[in-house]
Amino acid sequence: MDPDWISVGTAVAGTLIAAGALIVAGRANRRADVANAQAAVANDRAQEALDLQRRIDERAREFTDVRWEIDVDSAWSGGRFTGVAFRNVGLTPARDVTFVVEVDGWGTADVLTAEEVLPGYKAGFTSEAAAFWMDKNHDLVPLHPPFRVHWSSPLGNVVERHHEAKSIFKRPSGGEK
Repeated sequence: MDPDWISVGTAVAGTLIAAGALIVAGRANRRADVANAQAAVANDRAQEALDLQRRIDERAREFTDVRWEIDVDSAWSGGRFTGVAFRNVGLTPARDVTFVVEVDGWGTADVLTAEEVLPGYKAGFTSEAAAFWMDKNHDLVPLHPPFRVHWSSPLGNVVERHHEAKSIFKRPSGGEK
């Protein structure tokens, strides 16, 4: 064989091998790009998980002191009980507060919502259910009707408390009036 044909054959074989290697390298590069994109998404999700865990840890360590006191003295008008006022007597604010006064025999509940009740401040509203309960229990010297309070702390801990009705005197056994 002629040495030029050997050189040409070797060059063609080398070119074909180089073209095949280029195709394989291109495919590998595209797969690497996909893997990099998937790794970036996984990294973002891992960061979100770390942020969520940090918030959970902060919430678990959060100091909250919210206590509710009902203020009936300011709820009397013309000798009749007209509303309910709740005071946060704790040390920390309550957010997204919902007060529910629900009285047996009244039928519906009265609901008050407040965006935030700071320590020492109060939120009040007219409550027909509370007025009904106070009138119904006037002989027992009623202090406050039954109510529920639902709120969250500044970091998002949700709390709900149920408060039973309170009177100075107990109703004699024998049932409701």
